[in-house]
Amino acid sequence: MKYLGKLVIGVVAAVVVLIVAAVIFLTLFFDANDYRDQITARVEQATGRSFGIGSIHLSVFPTLGLKLADARLGPAAGFGDRPFAQVGEVDVGVRILPLLLHRRLEVGTVYLSRLSLDLQKDARGRSNWSDLLGRKTSSSPTAKGGGGAPELTALAIGGVNVDSAQIRYRDAGNGHSYAISHFNLSTGAVGVDQPFDFRTSLELHSDSPQADGKISASGRLRLELTASRYQVQGLNLQVQVQGAGVPGGKQDLTLDTDLDYNGAAGSARLADARIRVAGVHLRLGLAVNGLGGGQLSYAGPIKIEDFSPRDLFEALGIAYRSADAGVLKKASLSAQLVGGAKRIELRDLRARLDQSSLTGSLGLSGWSPLALSFALKLDQFDADRYMAADDGGRGREVTPKGSAVTEQKLPFALLLRYGLDGRAQIARLTLHRLKLSGVGVKLSGPPGGDKQIALTARGYGGRLASTTRVVAGDTPACVESLQMESIDAGPLLTDLLGSAYVTGNAEAKMDLHGRGWTLSALRRTLSGEVAFAFTDGAVKGFNLGQILRTGQALLNQQPAPTTASGALQTDFSSLTVSGKITDGVLHTDDLAAASPLFRLTGAGSVNLVDMTVDYLAKPTLVNTATGQGGKQLDQLRGLTIPIHVFGPLSALKYRLNVEDALKQKAVDKLRQQLDKSKVPKNLKDKLQQLFGHSPPG
Repeated sequence: MKYLGKLVIGVVAAVVVLIVAAVIFLTLFFDANDYRDQITARVEQATGRSFGIGSIHLSVFPTLGLKLADARLGPAAGFGDRPFAQVGEVDVGVRILPLLLHRRLEVGTVYLSRLSLDLQKDARGRSNWSDLLGRKTSSSPTAKGGGGAPELTALAIGGVNVDSAQIRYRDAGNGHSYAISHFNLSTGAVGVDQPFDFRTSLELHSDSPQADGKISASGRLRLELTASRYQVQGLNLQVQVQGAGVPGGKQDLTLDTDLDYNGAAGSARLADARIRVAGVHLRLGLAVNGLGGGQLSYAGPIKIEDFSPRDLFEALGIAYRSADAGVLKKASLSAQLVGGAKRIELRDLRARLDQSSLTGSLGLSGWSPLALSFALKLDQFDADRYMAADDGGRGREVTPKGSAVTEQKLPFALLLRYGLDGRAQIARLTLHRLKLSGVGVKLSGPPGGDKQIALTARGYGGRLASTTRVVAGDTPACVESLQMESIDAGPLLTDLLGSAYVTGNAEAKMDLHGRGWTLSALRRTLSGEVAFAFTDGAVKGFNLGQILRTGQALLNQQPAPTTASGALQTDFSSLTVSGKITDGVLHTDDLAAASPLFRLTGAGSVNLVDMTVDYLAKPTLVNTATGQGGKQLDQLRGLTIPIHVFGPLSALKYRLNVEDALKQKAVDKLRQQLDKSKVPKNLKDKLQQLFGHSPPG
């Protein structure tokens, strides 16, 4: 046994000596560069491209190491002469004994320097890497009966160090180009199931949009390869971008969060992400499921902390000046974000903007085409305060004629493009000076199809309801149905038009339709029917009593009164009118008004395009007692003096047709004389018919 032991020891020693001798021989006499031509030929055969290596260095023991310098892979045919890929230096080594004795793969620091990739697409959409992806490589047959390579028990890498890598991408089809440069990556020792630190940075260039940026990230990474699970703890991402294509010219963004991806379960988790950009701080937590197949879903809280929208606009380079400088000072939002592959929702939404509070839900679905759904409640909102400032910040004034506002394009394209299904309730709303309460809005319609907007509201002592339908087409049409009940017309018209042309309790009904992209186009094509009824009110702009006194003075060949007595208005107990609108012009012939002093009929037109009036009113005095006219008008009782009312609504003018009144008065006197005369009846009848009066039946 003693000799057997010595024999075994001797054999082992001999084997060790032979191995050491072989390693020394390979190290001293083997030069991997002698095989460059063979390696080059094999790569060129496999890729169909030119290939070159500057130098190769191989180490055997104790580390099996490979170091390459100046390797280059040539371009694809038709893509110029710039190398597709090149690398300055690659250095990697594997320790021999742990691999042989324990099947443990221990790799030293992997070093990669000056890697460069040139990615291109031509005008036809062909890429310079598609030929590499399409080639098949031969694979070695797998040994049967368990004769394959033994499975590794562990993996350890001393670290990864990537220095000054760059990637260029150019698309000849659209002329755009993008580039990543100065890409650096360094890690600590990498082990399976063992966390390690990493740090990376790069510079980014884009010509569409035009931007240059710097990006850096760091954190602690954990790889669980057997469980397909990857975790990043303490991820810190920093982005700095600037250029003409960046809102505001320059922006900084930071992100801090923890990431957890579980490939086996097909899930991921974003824990308490904190994003800061343009003065806005956003917090987000998200749990994602269905990543490995099946139905994708995600949910989590989202919160935007208090910020200043005014400061945000300034940071983003948005030129906006509101009518009220006191708004857009403070805003916030919180909600539950819920979604899937084709939907995203904000549930339990709570938002504030200055003094207004919003609650409800908001959702997007379909993506192409997009559909919007919502159910919202707003406690109060003064929209006029947020409108773009005009006239030195006082807000846009109402200018009925020639206003630039009427030439602004209406949002029909946006309204028709997307699907809508939503309801909103607003407790108090101010819009274009109108003050409404209990506002209810309902929007509905499929993507690309007709839309309907139903509105109900209370205000000015009564209620109103309207239904608006926008009809899709090359030139969209708008169909409007409006009904008002028990409305105090004076305050309503003052707020809406800037002046109360008519006061009193009003009832109104309108059925209108028009076509066009702008408000002025809608006015020019507006057609339909309208009906109004007013009680216990007044028409502003002229005093009928004063006009009648002027008429009486002219009939008596006396000077017309030079001073007005009483307000420049005409009171009435009732006023009704209806008419048809054709191409923006209202025509009516059934005006009827009554007061204790007079009865009034009339006919004419109102041009809604330039807001002018051309109307012939025919008042008849029925009471000569002192009233609005101030003095008694005995001579005018029963007499009709036609009054031509004309001009812009903001400055109405009138003209008396006294000649007609004089003719009427003369005819009346002649008729009275005929009645008293002894002229034969048949001749009397003919004379009365001649002067426009039929004999009494």
